[in-house]
Amino acid sequence: MQPQRTVVTQKKLQEWSSSQRWSSVTPIKNKSNRYSFKNRQIKVSLAGKFLELRLRTILWGVRLSPVDEPMNGIGLGEVRRKGCNVEEHQEYILCYIGKTTGLYGVGFLVKKIYKQNIVSFTGISESVAVLKLKYEHELLTLVQAYAPTEQASEEETDKFYNYIRKAQENQDRNVIIRGDFNARVGQPKKYEKIIMGNFGYGKRNERGNKLVQYVCEQKLSIMNTYFKKGADRRWTWISPDQKTVNEIDYIMCNKPKQITNIEVLNNVPFPSDHRLLRSSFSLKSPKKSRKTYSSSPKLRKTDDEKLLYSASLNKILETKFCVLPEENNVQNYYDKLEYAITSSLKIKYNNSKDETKTLSRTTKDLMDKRTKLMHTKHKTKEMKEELKNLFKMCSKAIKNDYNKYKREVVERNLNKYRSSKRAYKELMTHRNWNGKGYGETKTRQDVINHATKFYKELYKKYSETNEIEDSHKDFEEEEETVKPIDECEVLEHLKNSKQKSPGPDNITNEILKIGAPLLLSHRTLVFNLSLKTEEVPKQWCNSNIVLLYKKGDPLDIGNYRPISLLPSIYKLFTTILLSRITPIIDASKPIEQAGFRSGFSTIDHIHALEQILEKYKEFNQLLYVAYVDYTKAFDTITHTSIWKALNVCGVSKTYINIIKSIYSKSTSRIKMENKGEQISTEKRVKQGDPLSPKLFTAVLECVFRNLDWSQNSICVLGHHLSHLRFADDIIVFAKSAKELEQMMQSLAY
Repeated sequence: MQPQRTVVTQKKLQEWSSSQRWSSVTPIKNKSNRYSFKNRQIKVSLAGKFLELRLRTILWGVRLSPVDEPMNGIGLGEVRRKGCNVEEHQEYILCYIGKTTGLYGVGFLVKKIYKQNIVSFTGISESVAVLKLKYEHELLTLVQAYAPTEQASEEETDKFYNYIRKAQENQDRNVIIRGDFNARVGQPKKYEKIIMGNFGYGKRNERGNKLVQYVCEQKLSIMNTYFKKGADRRWTWISPDQKTVNEIDYIMCNKPKQITNIEVLNNVPFPSDHRLLRSSFSLKSPKKSRKTYSSSPKLRKTDDEKLLYSASLNKILETKFCVLPEENNVQNYYDKLEYAITSSLKIKYNNSKDETKTLSRTTKDLMDKRTKLMHTKHKTKEMKEELKNLFKMCSKAIKNDYNKYKREVVERNLNKYRSSKRAYKELMTHRNWNGKGYGETKTRQDVINHATKFYKELYKKYSETNEIEDSHKDFEEEEETVKPIDECEVLEHLKNSKQKSPGPDNITNEILKIGAPLLLSHRTLVFNLSLKTEEVPKQWCNSNIVLLYKKGDPLDIGNYRPISLLPSIYKLFTTILLSRITPIIDASKPIEQAGFRSGFSTIDHIHALEQILEKYKEFNQLLYVAYVDYTKAFDTITHTSIWKALNVCGVSKTYINIIKSIYSKSTSRIKMENKGEQISTEKRVKQGDPLSPKLFTAVLECVFRNLDWSQNSICVLGHHLSHLRFADDIIVFAKSAKELEQMMQSLAY
């Protein structure tokens, strides 16, 4: 159903103007610092049809810097990208929607420091998009629009304004609508002073009448007309022949007193027939203390940074550990060690910010020459021809530079690390926030809350009766002395560790490798204290959960794999434990299990399955096969079953108690742009933990030992074969349907 249009009469306008809300508006002159937190200014820039080159620079990995003017975000018109997505780049968040390849589309660029303020992005159509932001307790709705051209039919224009009405259906208290409306509103008429200021520009056309009608209907104000500017500071579009200028880009607001300035920007470093239109929007919010802000530790990349990090780390370690502790408190010792690492990473460097070296000096000179010629007035025919050639030369040079840069990155990573994946990560310029699709998406906080609720329920225990009884049983085991961990063992596993995402402490494997000569003895001491006390630091029990989409409906939270991001030092410790308990666990497994096992391959099992099916078909015999795939296999294992399985396999009591200590205090948080509430994990093994695959297969082995399938099996070369295991996927064989049904029932029980 199309929204009903309101007919605005002069009488209605006069009634509205008499209300307090629509009294005369005077621009606010704010004398305070524009960037203070006390009186926060949200600077929003509006761009018309300029983004084609800018989006290409994002795709090609060039440092994104649209304009040199201070701003918090840019509204984008004609993004020419297909899809509805939110991408996180190095410095900006890009939100966009487009449905036609190479044409139209709208979106937003928001500075990355404000990504936590983003509530939601909604793509209404390829001409209208909505971005909702939250600053303290104030909500702001930004609507970006790109109207059809003057040659478009009346039906297309009406459809465009219906899209804007739809965008305003769930608007917040503060609304800003901006974009290229392809309209000229001209000078305000007498009864239009409630929606326009005294400073119109040019003459109104038919599209201008339609825009004014819509503004009156929605009780908005056209903010371009409230600020007195010279004629050369008003126009936003210039014709291709450089002879005609008009003001067709507008910013409208429902609270005009909060708009403190509207201005156009000249000399932007990219080709466009539109000029940037910038607005300053003031939101009152309480002042925040800068003391509450803390930066995350960052990896040092250059040799000088690595040397400074090592020197700082050495100095802090000498201060903190001038005398080795006599107590056996692993928590106190680890707190000091973690403080030393993170403090060393927070030292400030005098070196300037790294600039992207993708573009060559020749290409930059061509771009500077093109920009200078673009802003030259009264161009001759020869100058226009030269500018045309410069556009082609710049485009070709940028493409060649990026291809060269890409080859260098790939060659360097292949020669130095033998890793194409590492090269791909280095060349990747952004990560997506949400999947493909059109229409409204849920707010980011709603997604976090929904995922948190789902996993809180998933990680709850079943009935606690049997588990409580079993958990108090002491495992019968003779006293066994566990071999201490030596420095050589730690160093060997550290060298073999791969570059993975860090845990909540943001300490990566690369940081540990750089500081290895200084940290080796301290890490070894922490590990041995954990072995001696059978306790681990509380930091090792905390993890961040990131959700990786698998398959199926992307709106179903069950179709995502929860990967736990754990502290790198913890994973180094558990890798050492894994190397010690693996031979014990593997020795108790039959040949049916091929998953997560050295010397075995699931490919061998697939080959065996093909041979069995082929032979039964050859001898014309019946064979019944069932394929079992456990839902949320890693997430539904109870902790008590883990202790039982490890005890049955003959794992040392010390290692079992350490793993108990890890899981008894285990907590997690869903991590997206923000983090969710803390989740207590009363069951599951952590996906992402080096120990988890072995713990899972140990539990599965314990389950199959309790099944009596000796009579329900097929004979292969004189051996009885009832099933094959592919980690958590199982294939069950039977000679009859009844036998297969009985086997499946016993497995389910």
